[in-house]
Amino acid sequence: MSLVRVVAIDAVLVIFFKVLLELVGVNGELALYYSLVIVLVLHVLSSIEFRICTLLRRFNTHRSLLLGIGSKVYMIKLLFRGSTETHVVLNVTGFLVPLLVSIIMLVSRSYMISLEYVFIFVLILLYQLIIFNRLVVVGTYYLGLPLTKVLALTIMLGVVSALILNSPQEAFTIIFVTTYLALLIGMDVLHISDVLTYYPKLIAIGGGGNADALLLLPALSSTITYHASLLILSLTH
Repeated sequence: MSLVRVVAIDAVLVIFFKVLLELVGVNGELALYYSLVIVLVLHVLSSIEFRICTLLRRFNTHRSLLLGIGSKVYMIKLLFRGSTETHVVLNVTGFLVPLLVSIIMLVSRSYMISLEYVFIFVLILLYQLIIFNRLVVVGTYYLGLPLTKVLALTIMLGVVSALILNSPQEAFTIIFVTTYLALLIGMDVLHISDVLTYYPKLIAIGGGGNADALLLLPALSSTITYHASLLILSLTH
């Protein structure tokens, strides 16, 4: 990964954690300082992974072999049998950190939760699940999503929810948590069987660390949603 990309990703995460800390009551300068420290710690934690299971898969593969003897060519069909182990691991930064952040965000805003809030939360989550599940790109050893489409959709949903609730803060929480859950379920969980068809040795959920979609996409979309909502609401009031 290039240095420019690393710096850009870290900048997104710093801004995200600064907003998050400010919303839980930390003042601006301290929030910036703490967010810088958090991002540095995330780089260290990104090298830590926990194995949750090992999948043993057996396979039967047919192959055809052409054998030339003199002027004749013979086709021989061969059957290969074997088994392979796939280790499934969870990355601390890419999986556990956004899970912990989601819990903190929901708990810290629990006093603001209303029936309208729950309805919007569930509606956005279900919509994201459907769309993300359809947009998933399955590679040999990875799962991916078209970043531009996902960001545009998520930010649009976030701004609409902010306008309905009249609260950029609530939209910030909703978009981070729903995007994280939709990515985890709609991309990783529902499509893990697609990756297993390639018999990989390792499947790392959140394995990209700071750059993993499970952390980066929710952080980026919720941060843009928050600032865009603030701007729109300030212009309309």
